[in-house]
Amino acid sequence: MLIYLIVFASSNTETIEFENVISFSLLTHQSLS
Repeated sequence: MLIYLIVFASSNTETIEFENVISFSLLTHQSLS
């Protein structure tokens, strides 16, 4: 999961998109745990 997010973020050059991925991943992680 984390590795996928890192690869996805690294392939995306927009900081806003990167922040959205971070926020989404945090929400997903909290809901799963």
